Amino acid sequence: MKSMIVASSLMFSLSVSAQLDRPESVLVHKNILYVSNMSGPGNLKDGIGWISKLDKKGKVIKAKWVEGLNSPKGLGIYKGHLYTGDIDEIAMIDLVKGSVKKIPVPGSKLLNDIAIDPSGYLYISDTFASKIFKVNLETEEVKELVSLKETPNGLLLTGDTLLIAGYGKAKADGSGLEDGPKGGLSSLDLKTGEVKVIIPDLGKIDGIEMVKDGQILITVKVDEALYWVDVKEKKITGALKGETAFAFFTDVADMGYDPKTDTLYVPNSNGHNIQILKP
Repeated sequence: MKSMIVASSLMFSLSVSAQLDRPESVLVHKNILYVSNMSGPGNLKDGIGWISKLDKKGKVIKAKWVEGLNSPKGLGIYKGHLYTGDIDEIAMIDLVKGSVKKIPVPGSKLLNDIAIDPSGYLYISDTFASKIFKVNLETEEVKELVSLKETPNGLLLTGDTLLIAGYGKAKADGSGLEDGPKGGLSSLDLKTGEVKVIIPDLGKIDGIEMVKDGQILITVKVDEALYWVDVKEKKITGALKGETAFAFFTDVADMGYDPKTDTLYVPNSNGHNIQILKP
């Protein structure tokens, strides 16, 4: 599917073409953008998902760099491998060869976002099971880390704290989400296991990212918004919503950030595009 990547800032805007289909997550690594494409429904093992490689201006390097995935979502890199949540497995992709190895996650239902610490532990949210799993990437040992009251989506690791973007409430049978309940922003203390609510009832929060000067940004579906969050003060401090002079959001998902250029890459799953913004 051909779509547009629109780049916007307070000074200029430009557009380039890219082949994306329901992009869910963007990861900036060196001079490359890795983009997960769900293509079909986000919860089916249909084998039609893929990973794209773009440069930081949005130019396609390889539209379908790795194919044959199901519904790849969050992305993370550790020791020469790209990791992505793929329904009930973690796909481990060699950055040079593009070869794929699968790490099963027993008890998982819809694996989503990824955070990796420098010592080689991967944290992954399970949106339908309302859990977070922890994986030792050296041994590939998987264990359930915590079960939550609401469904986790985006994850952001800051020291010994894991920030969790809530997506609402899962159905009791783990088949999907209940209508109505809004997700909130929470924190998990990785030393004590304590979970604290930072801001409740925000909506269906998907992406969470730390940008310049330690600012926290989140993307919220339904509102089609990008919010600036003050974690210490527990409040929203700014917003970019819907269609503006500089952005058009539609089904905003898991964004990536480039600290070298202070550039934010926001995927619009239903728009089949990525907004490139200067926050």
